[in-house]
Amino acid sequence: MRVEMLLCVSVGNVAFTTGDIRIGETPAAALGDKFSSTVYGPGADVSADRR
Repeated sequence: MRVEMLLCVSVGNVAFTTGDIRIGETPAAALGDKFSSTVYGPGADVSADRR
């Protein structure tokens, strides 16, 4: 199963690392190559994102 989503986590700049991202209680880093993410900065054009 594959889940894709586009999320807005904040208005403005936010500092975080992959270690800060969790899927439930599981750190994203523990998922290895089964997890991927793209970070867009404030004002970025996300219209080409397939999600």
